[in-house]
Amino acid sequence: MKRITALCLLILIVILGGCGQVTDDKTENTTTVPVTESELDLLRKKYPQYFDLGTFKGIEVYVWQMSENSYYCGALAGTNRNKTQEEIWSLTERAVPAEDMIKILSTYPNKDEIFIIPCIQPISSYAYSIDDEYIKKLEKIFEGYSVVRLSTLDGFGDE
Repeated sequence: MKRITALCLLILIVILGGCGQVTDDKTENTTTVPVTESELDLLRKKYPQYFDLGTFKGIEVYVWQMSENSYYCGALAGTNRNKTQEEIWSLTERAVPAEDMIKILSTYPNKDEIFIIPCIQPISSYAYSIDDEYIKKLEKIFEGYSVVRLSTLDGFGDE
């Protein structure tokens, strides 16, 4: 009986161990991962500027890629104007890994007020283009959020 119980437990562990969500291109979807209060407390201490942003005109989350399957973010409160390159580039000074940003965003009640905006940051030496394939990757990573492509952020052009 002990062998059967141990075998059942081992099978259960193997089955549950394979339940993580990974997309076809190995880009992890982290929007469905539950967040504990202790995780949020640590994130509040590490990134206090991203908590309690005003949502009246939405929250703009700028996302850039640093290496294969490595995405970083910064957020700004929404306004009625386009952000300058300097504002967007300065987000690298307080960059957050995408998986942590998703946890931070879970503290906001309405996903419709959050806009994911891909951009290219000069700090990244990883070559990528903001094209349809890239947008699809971000849609998988930030499932349930609106991914908005702004053509002015596709490269390093002057504003």
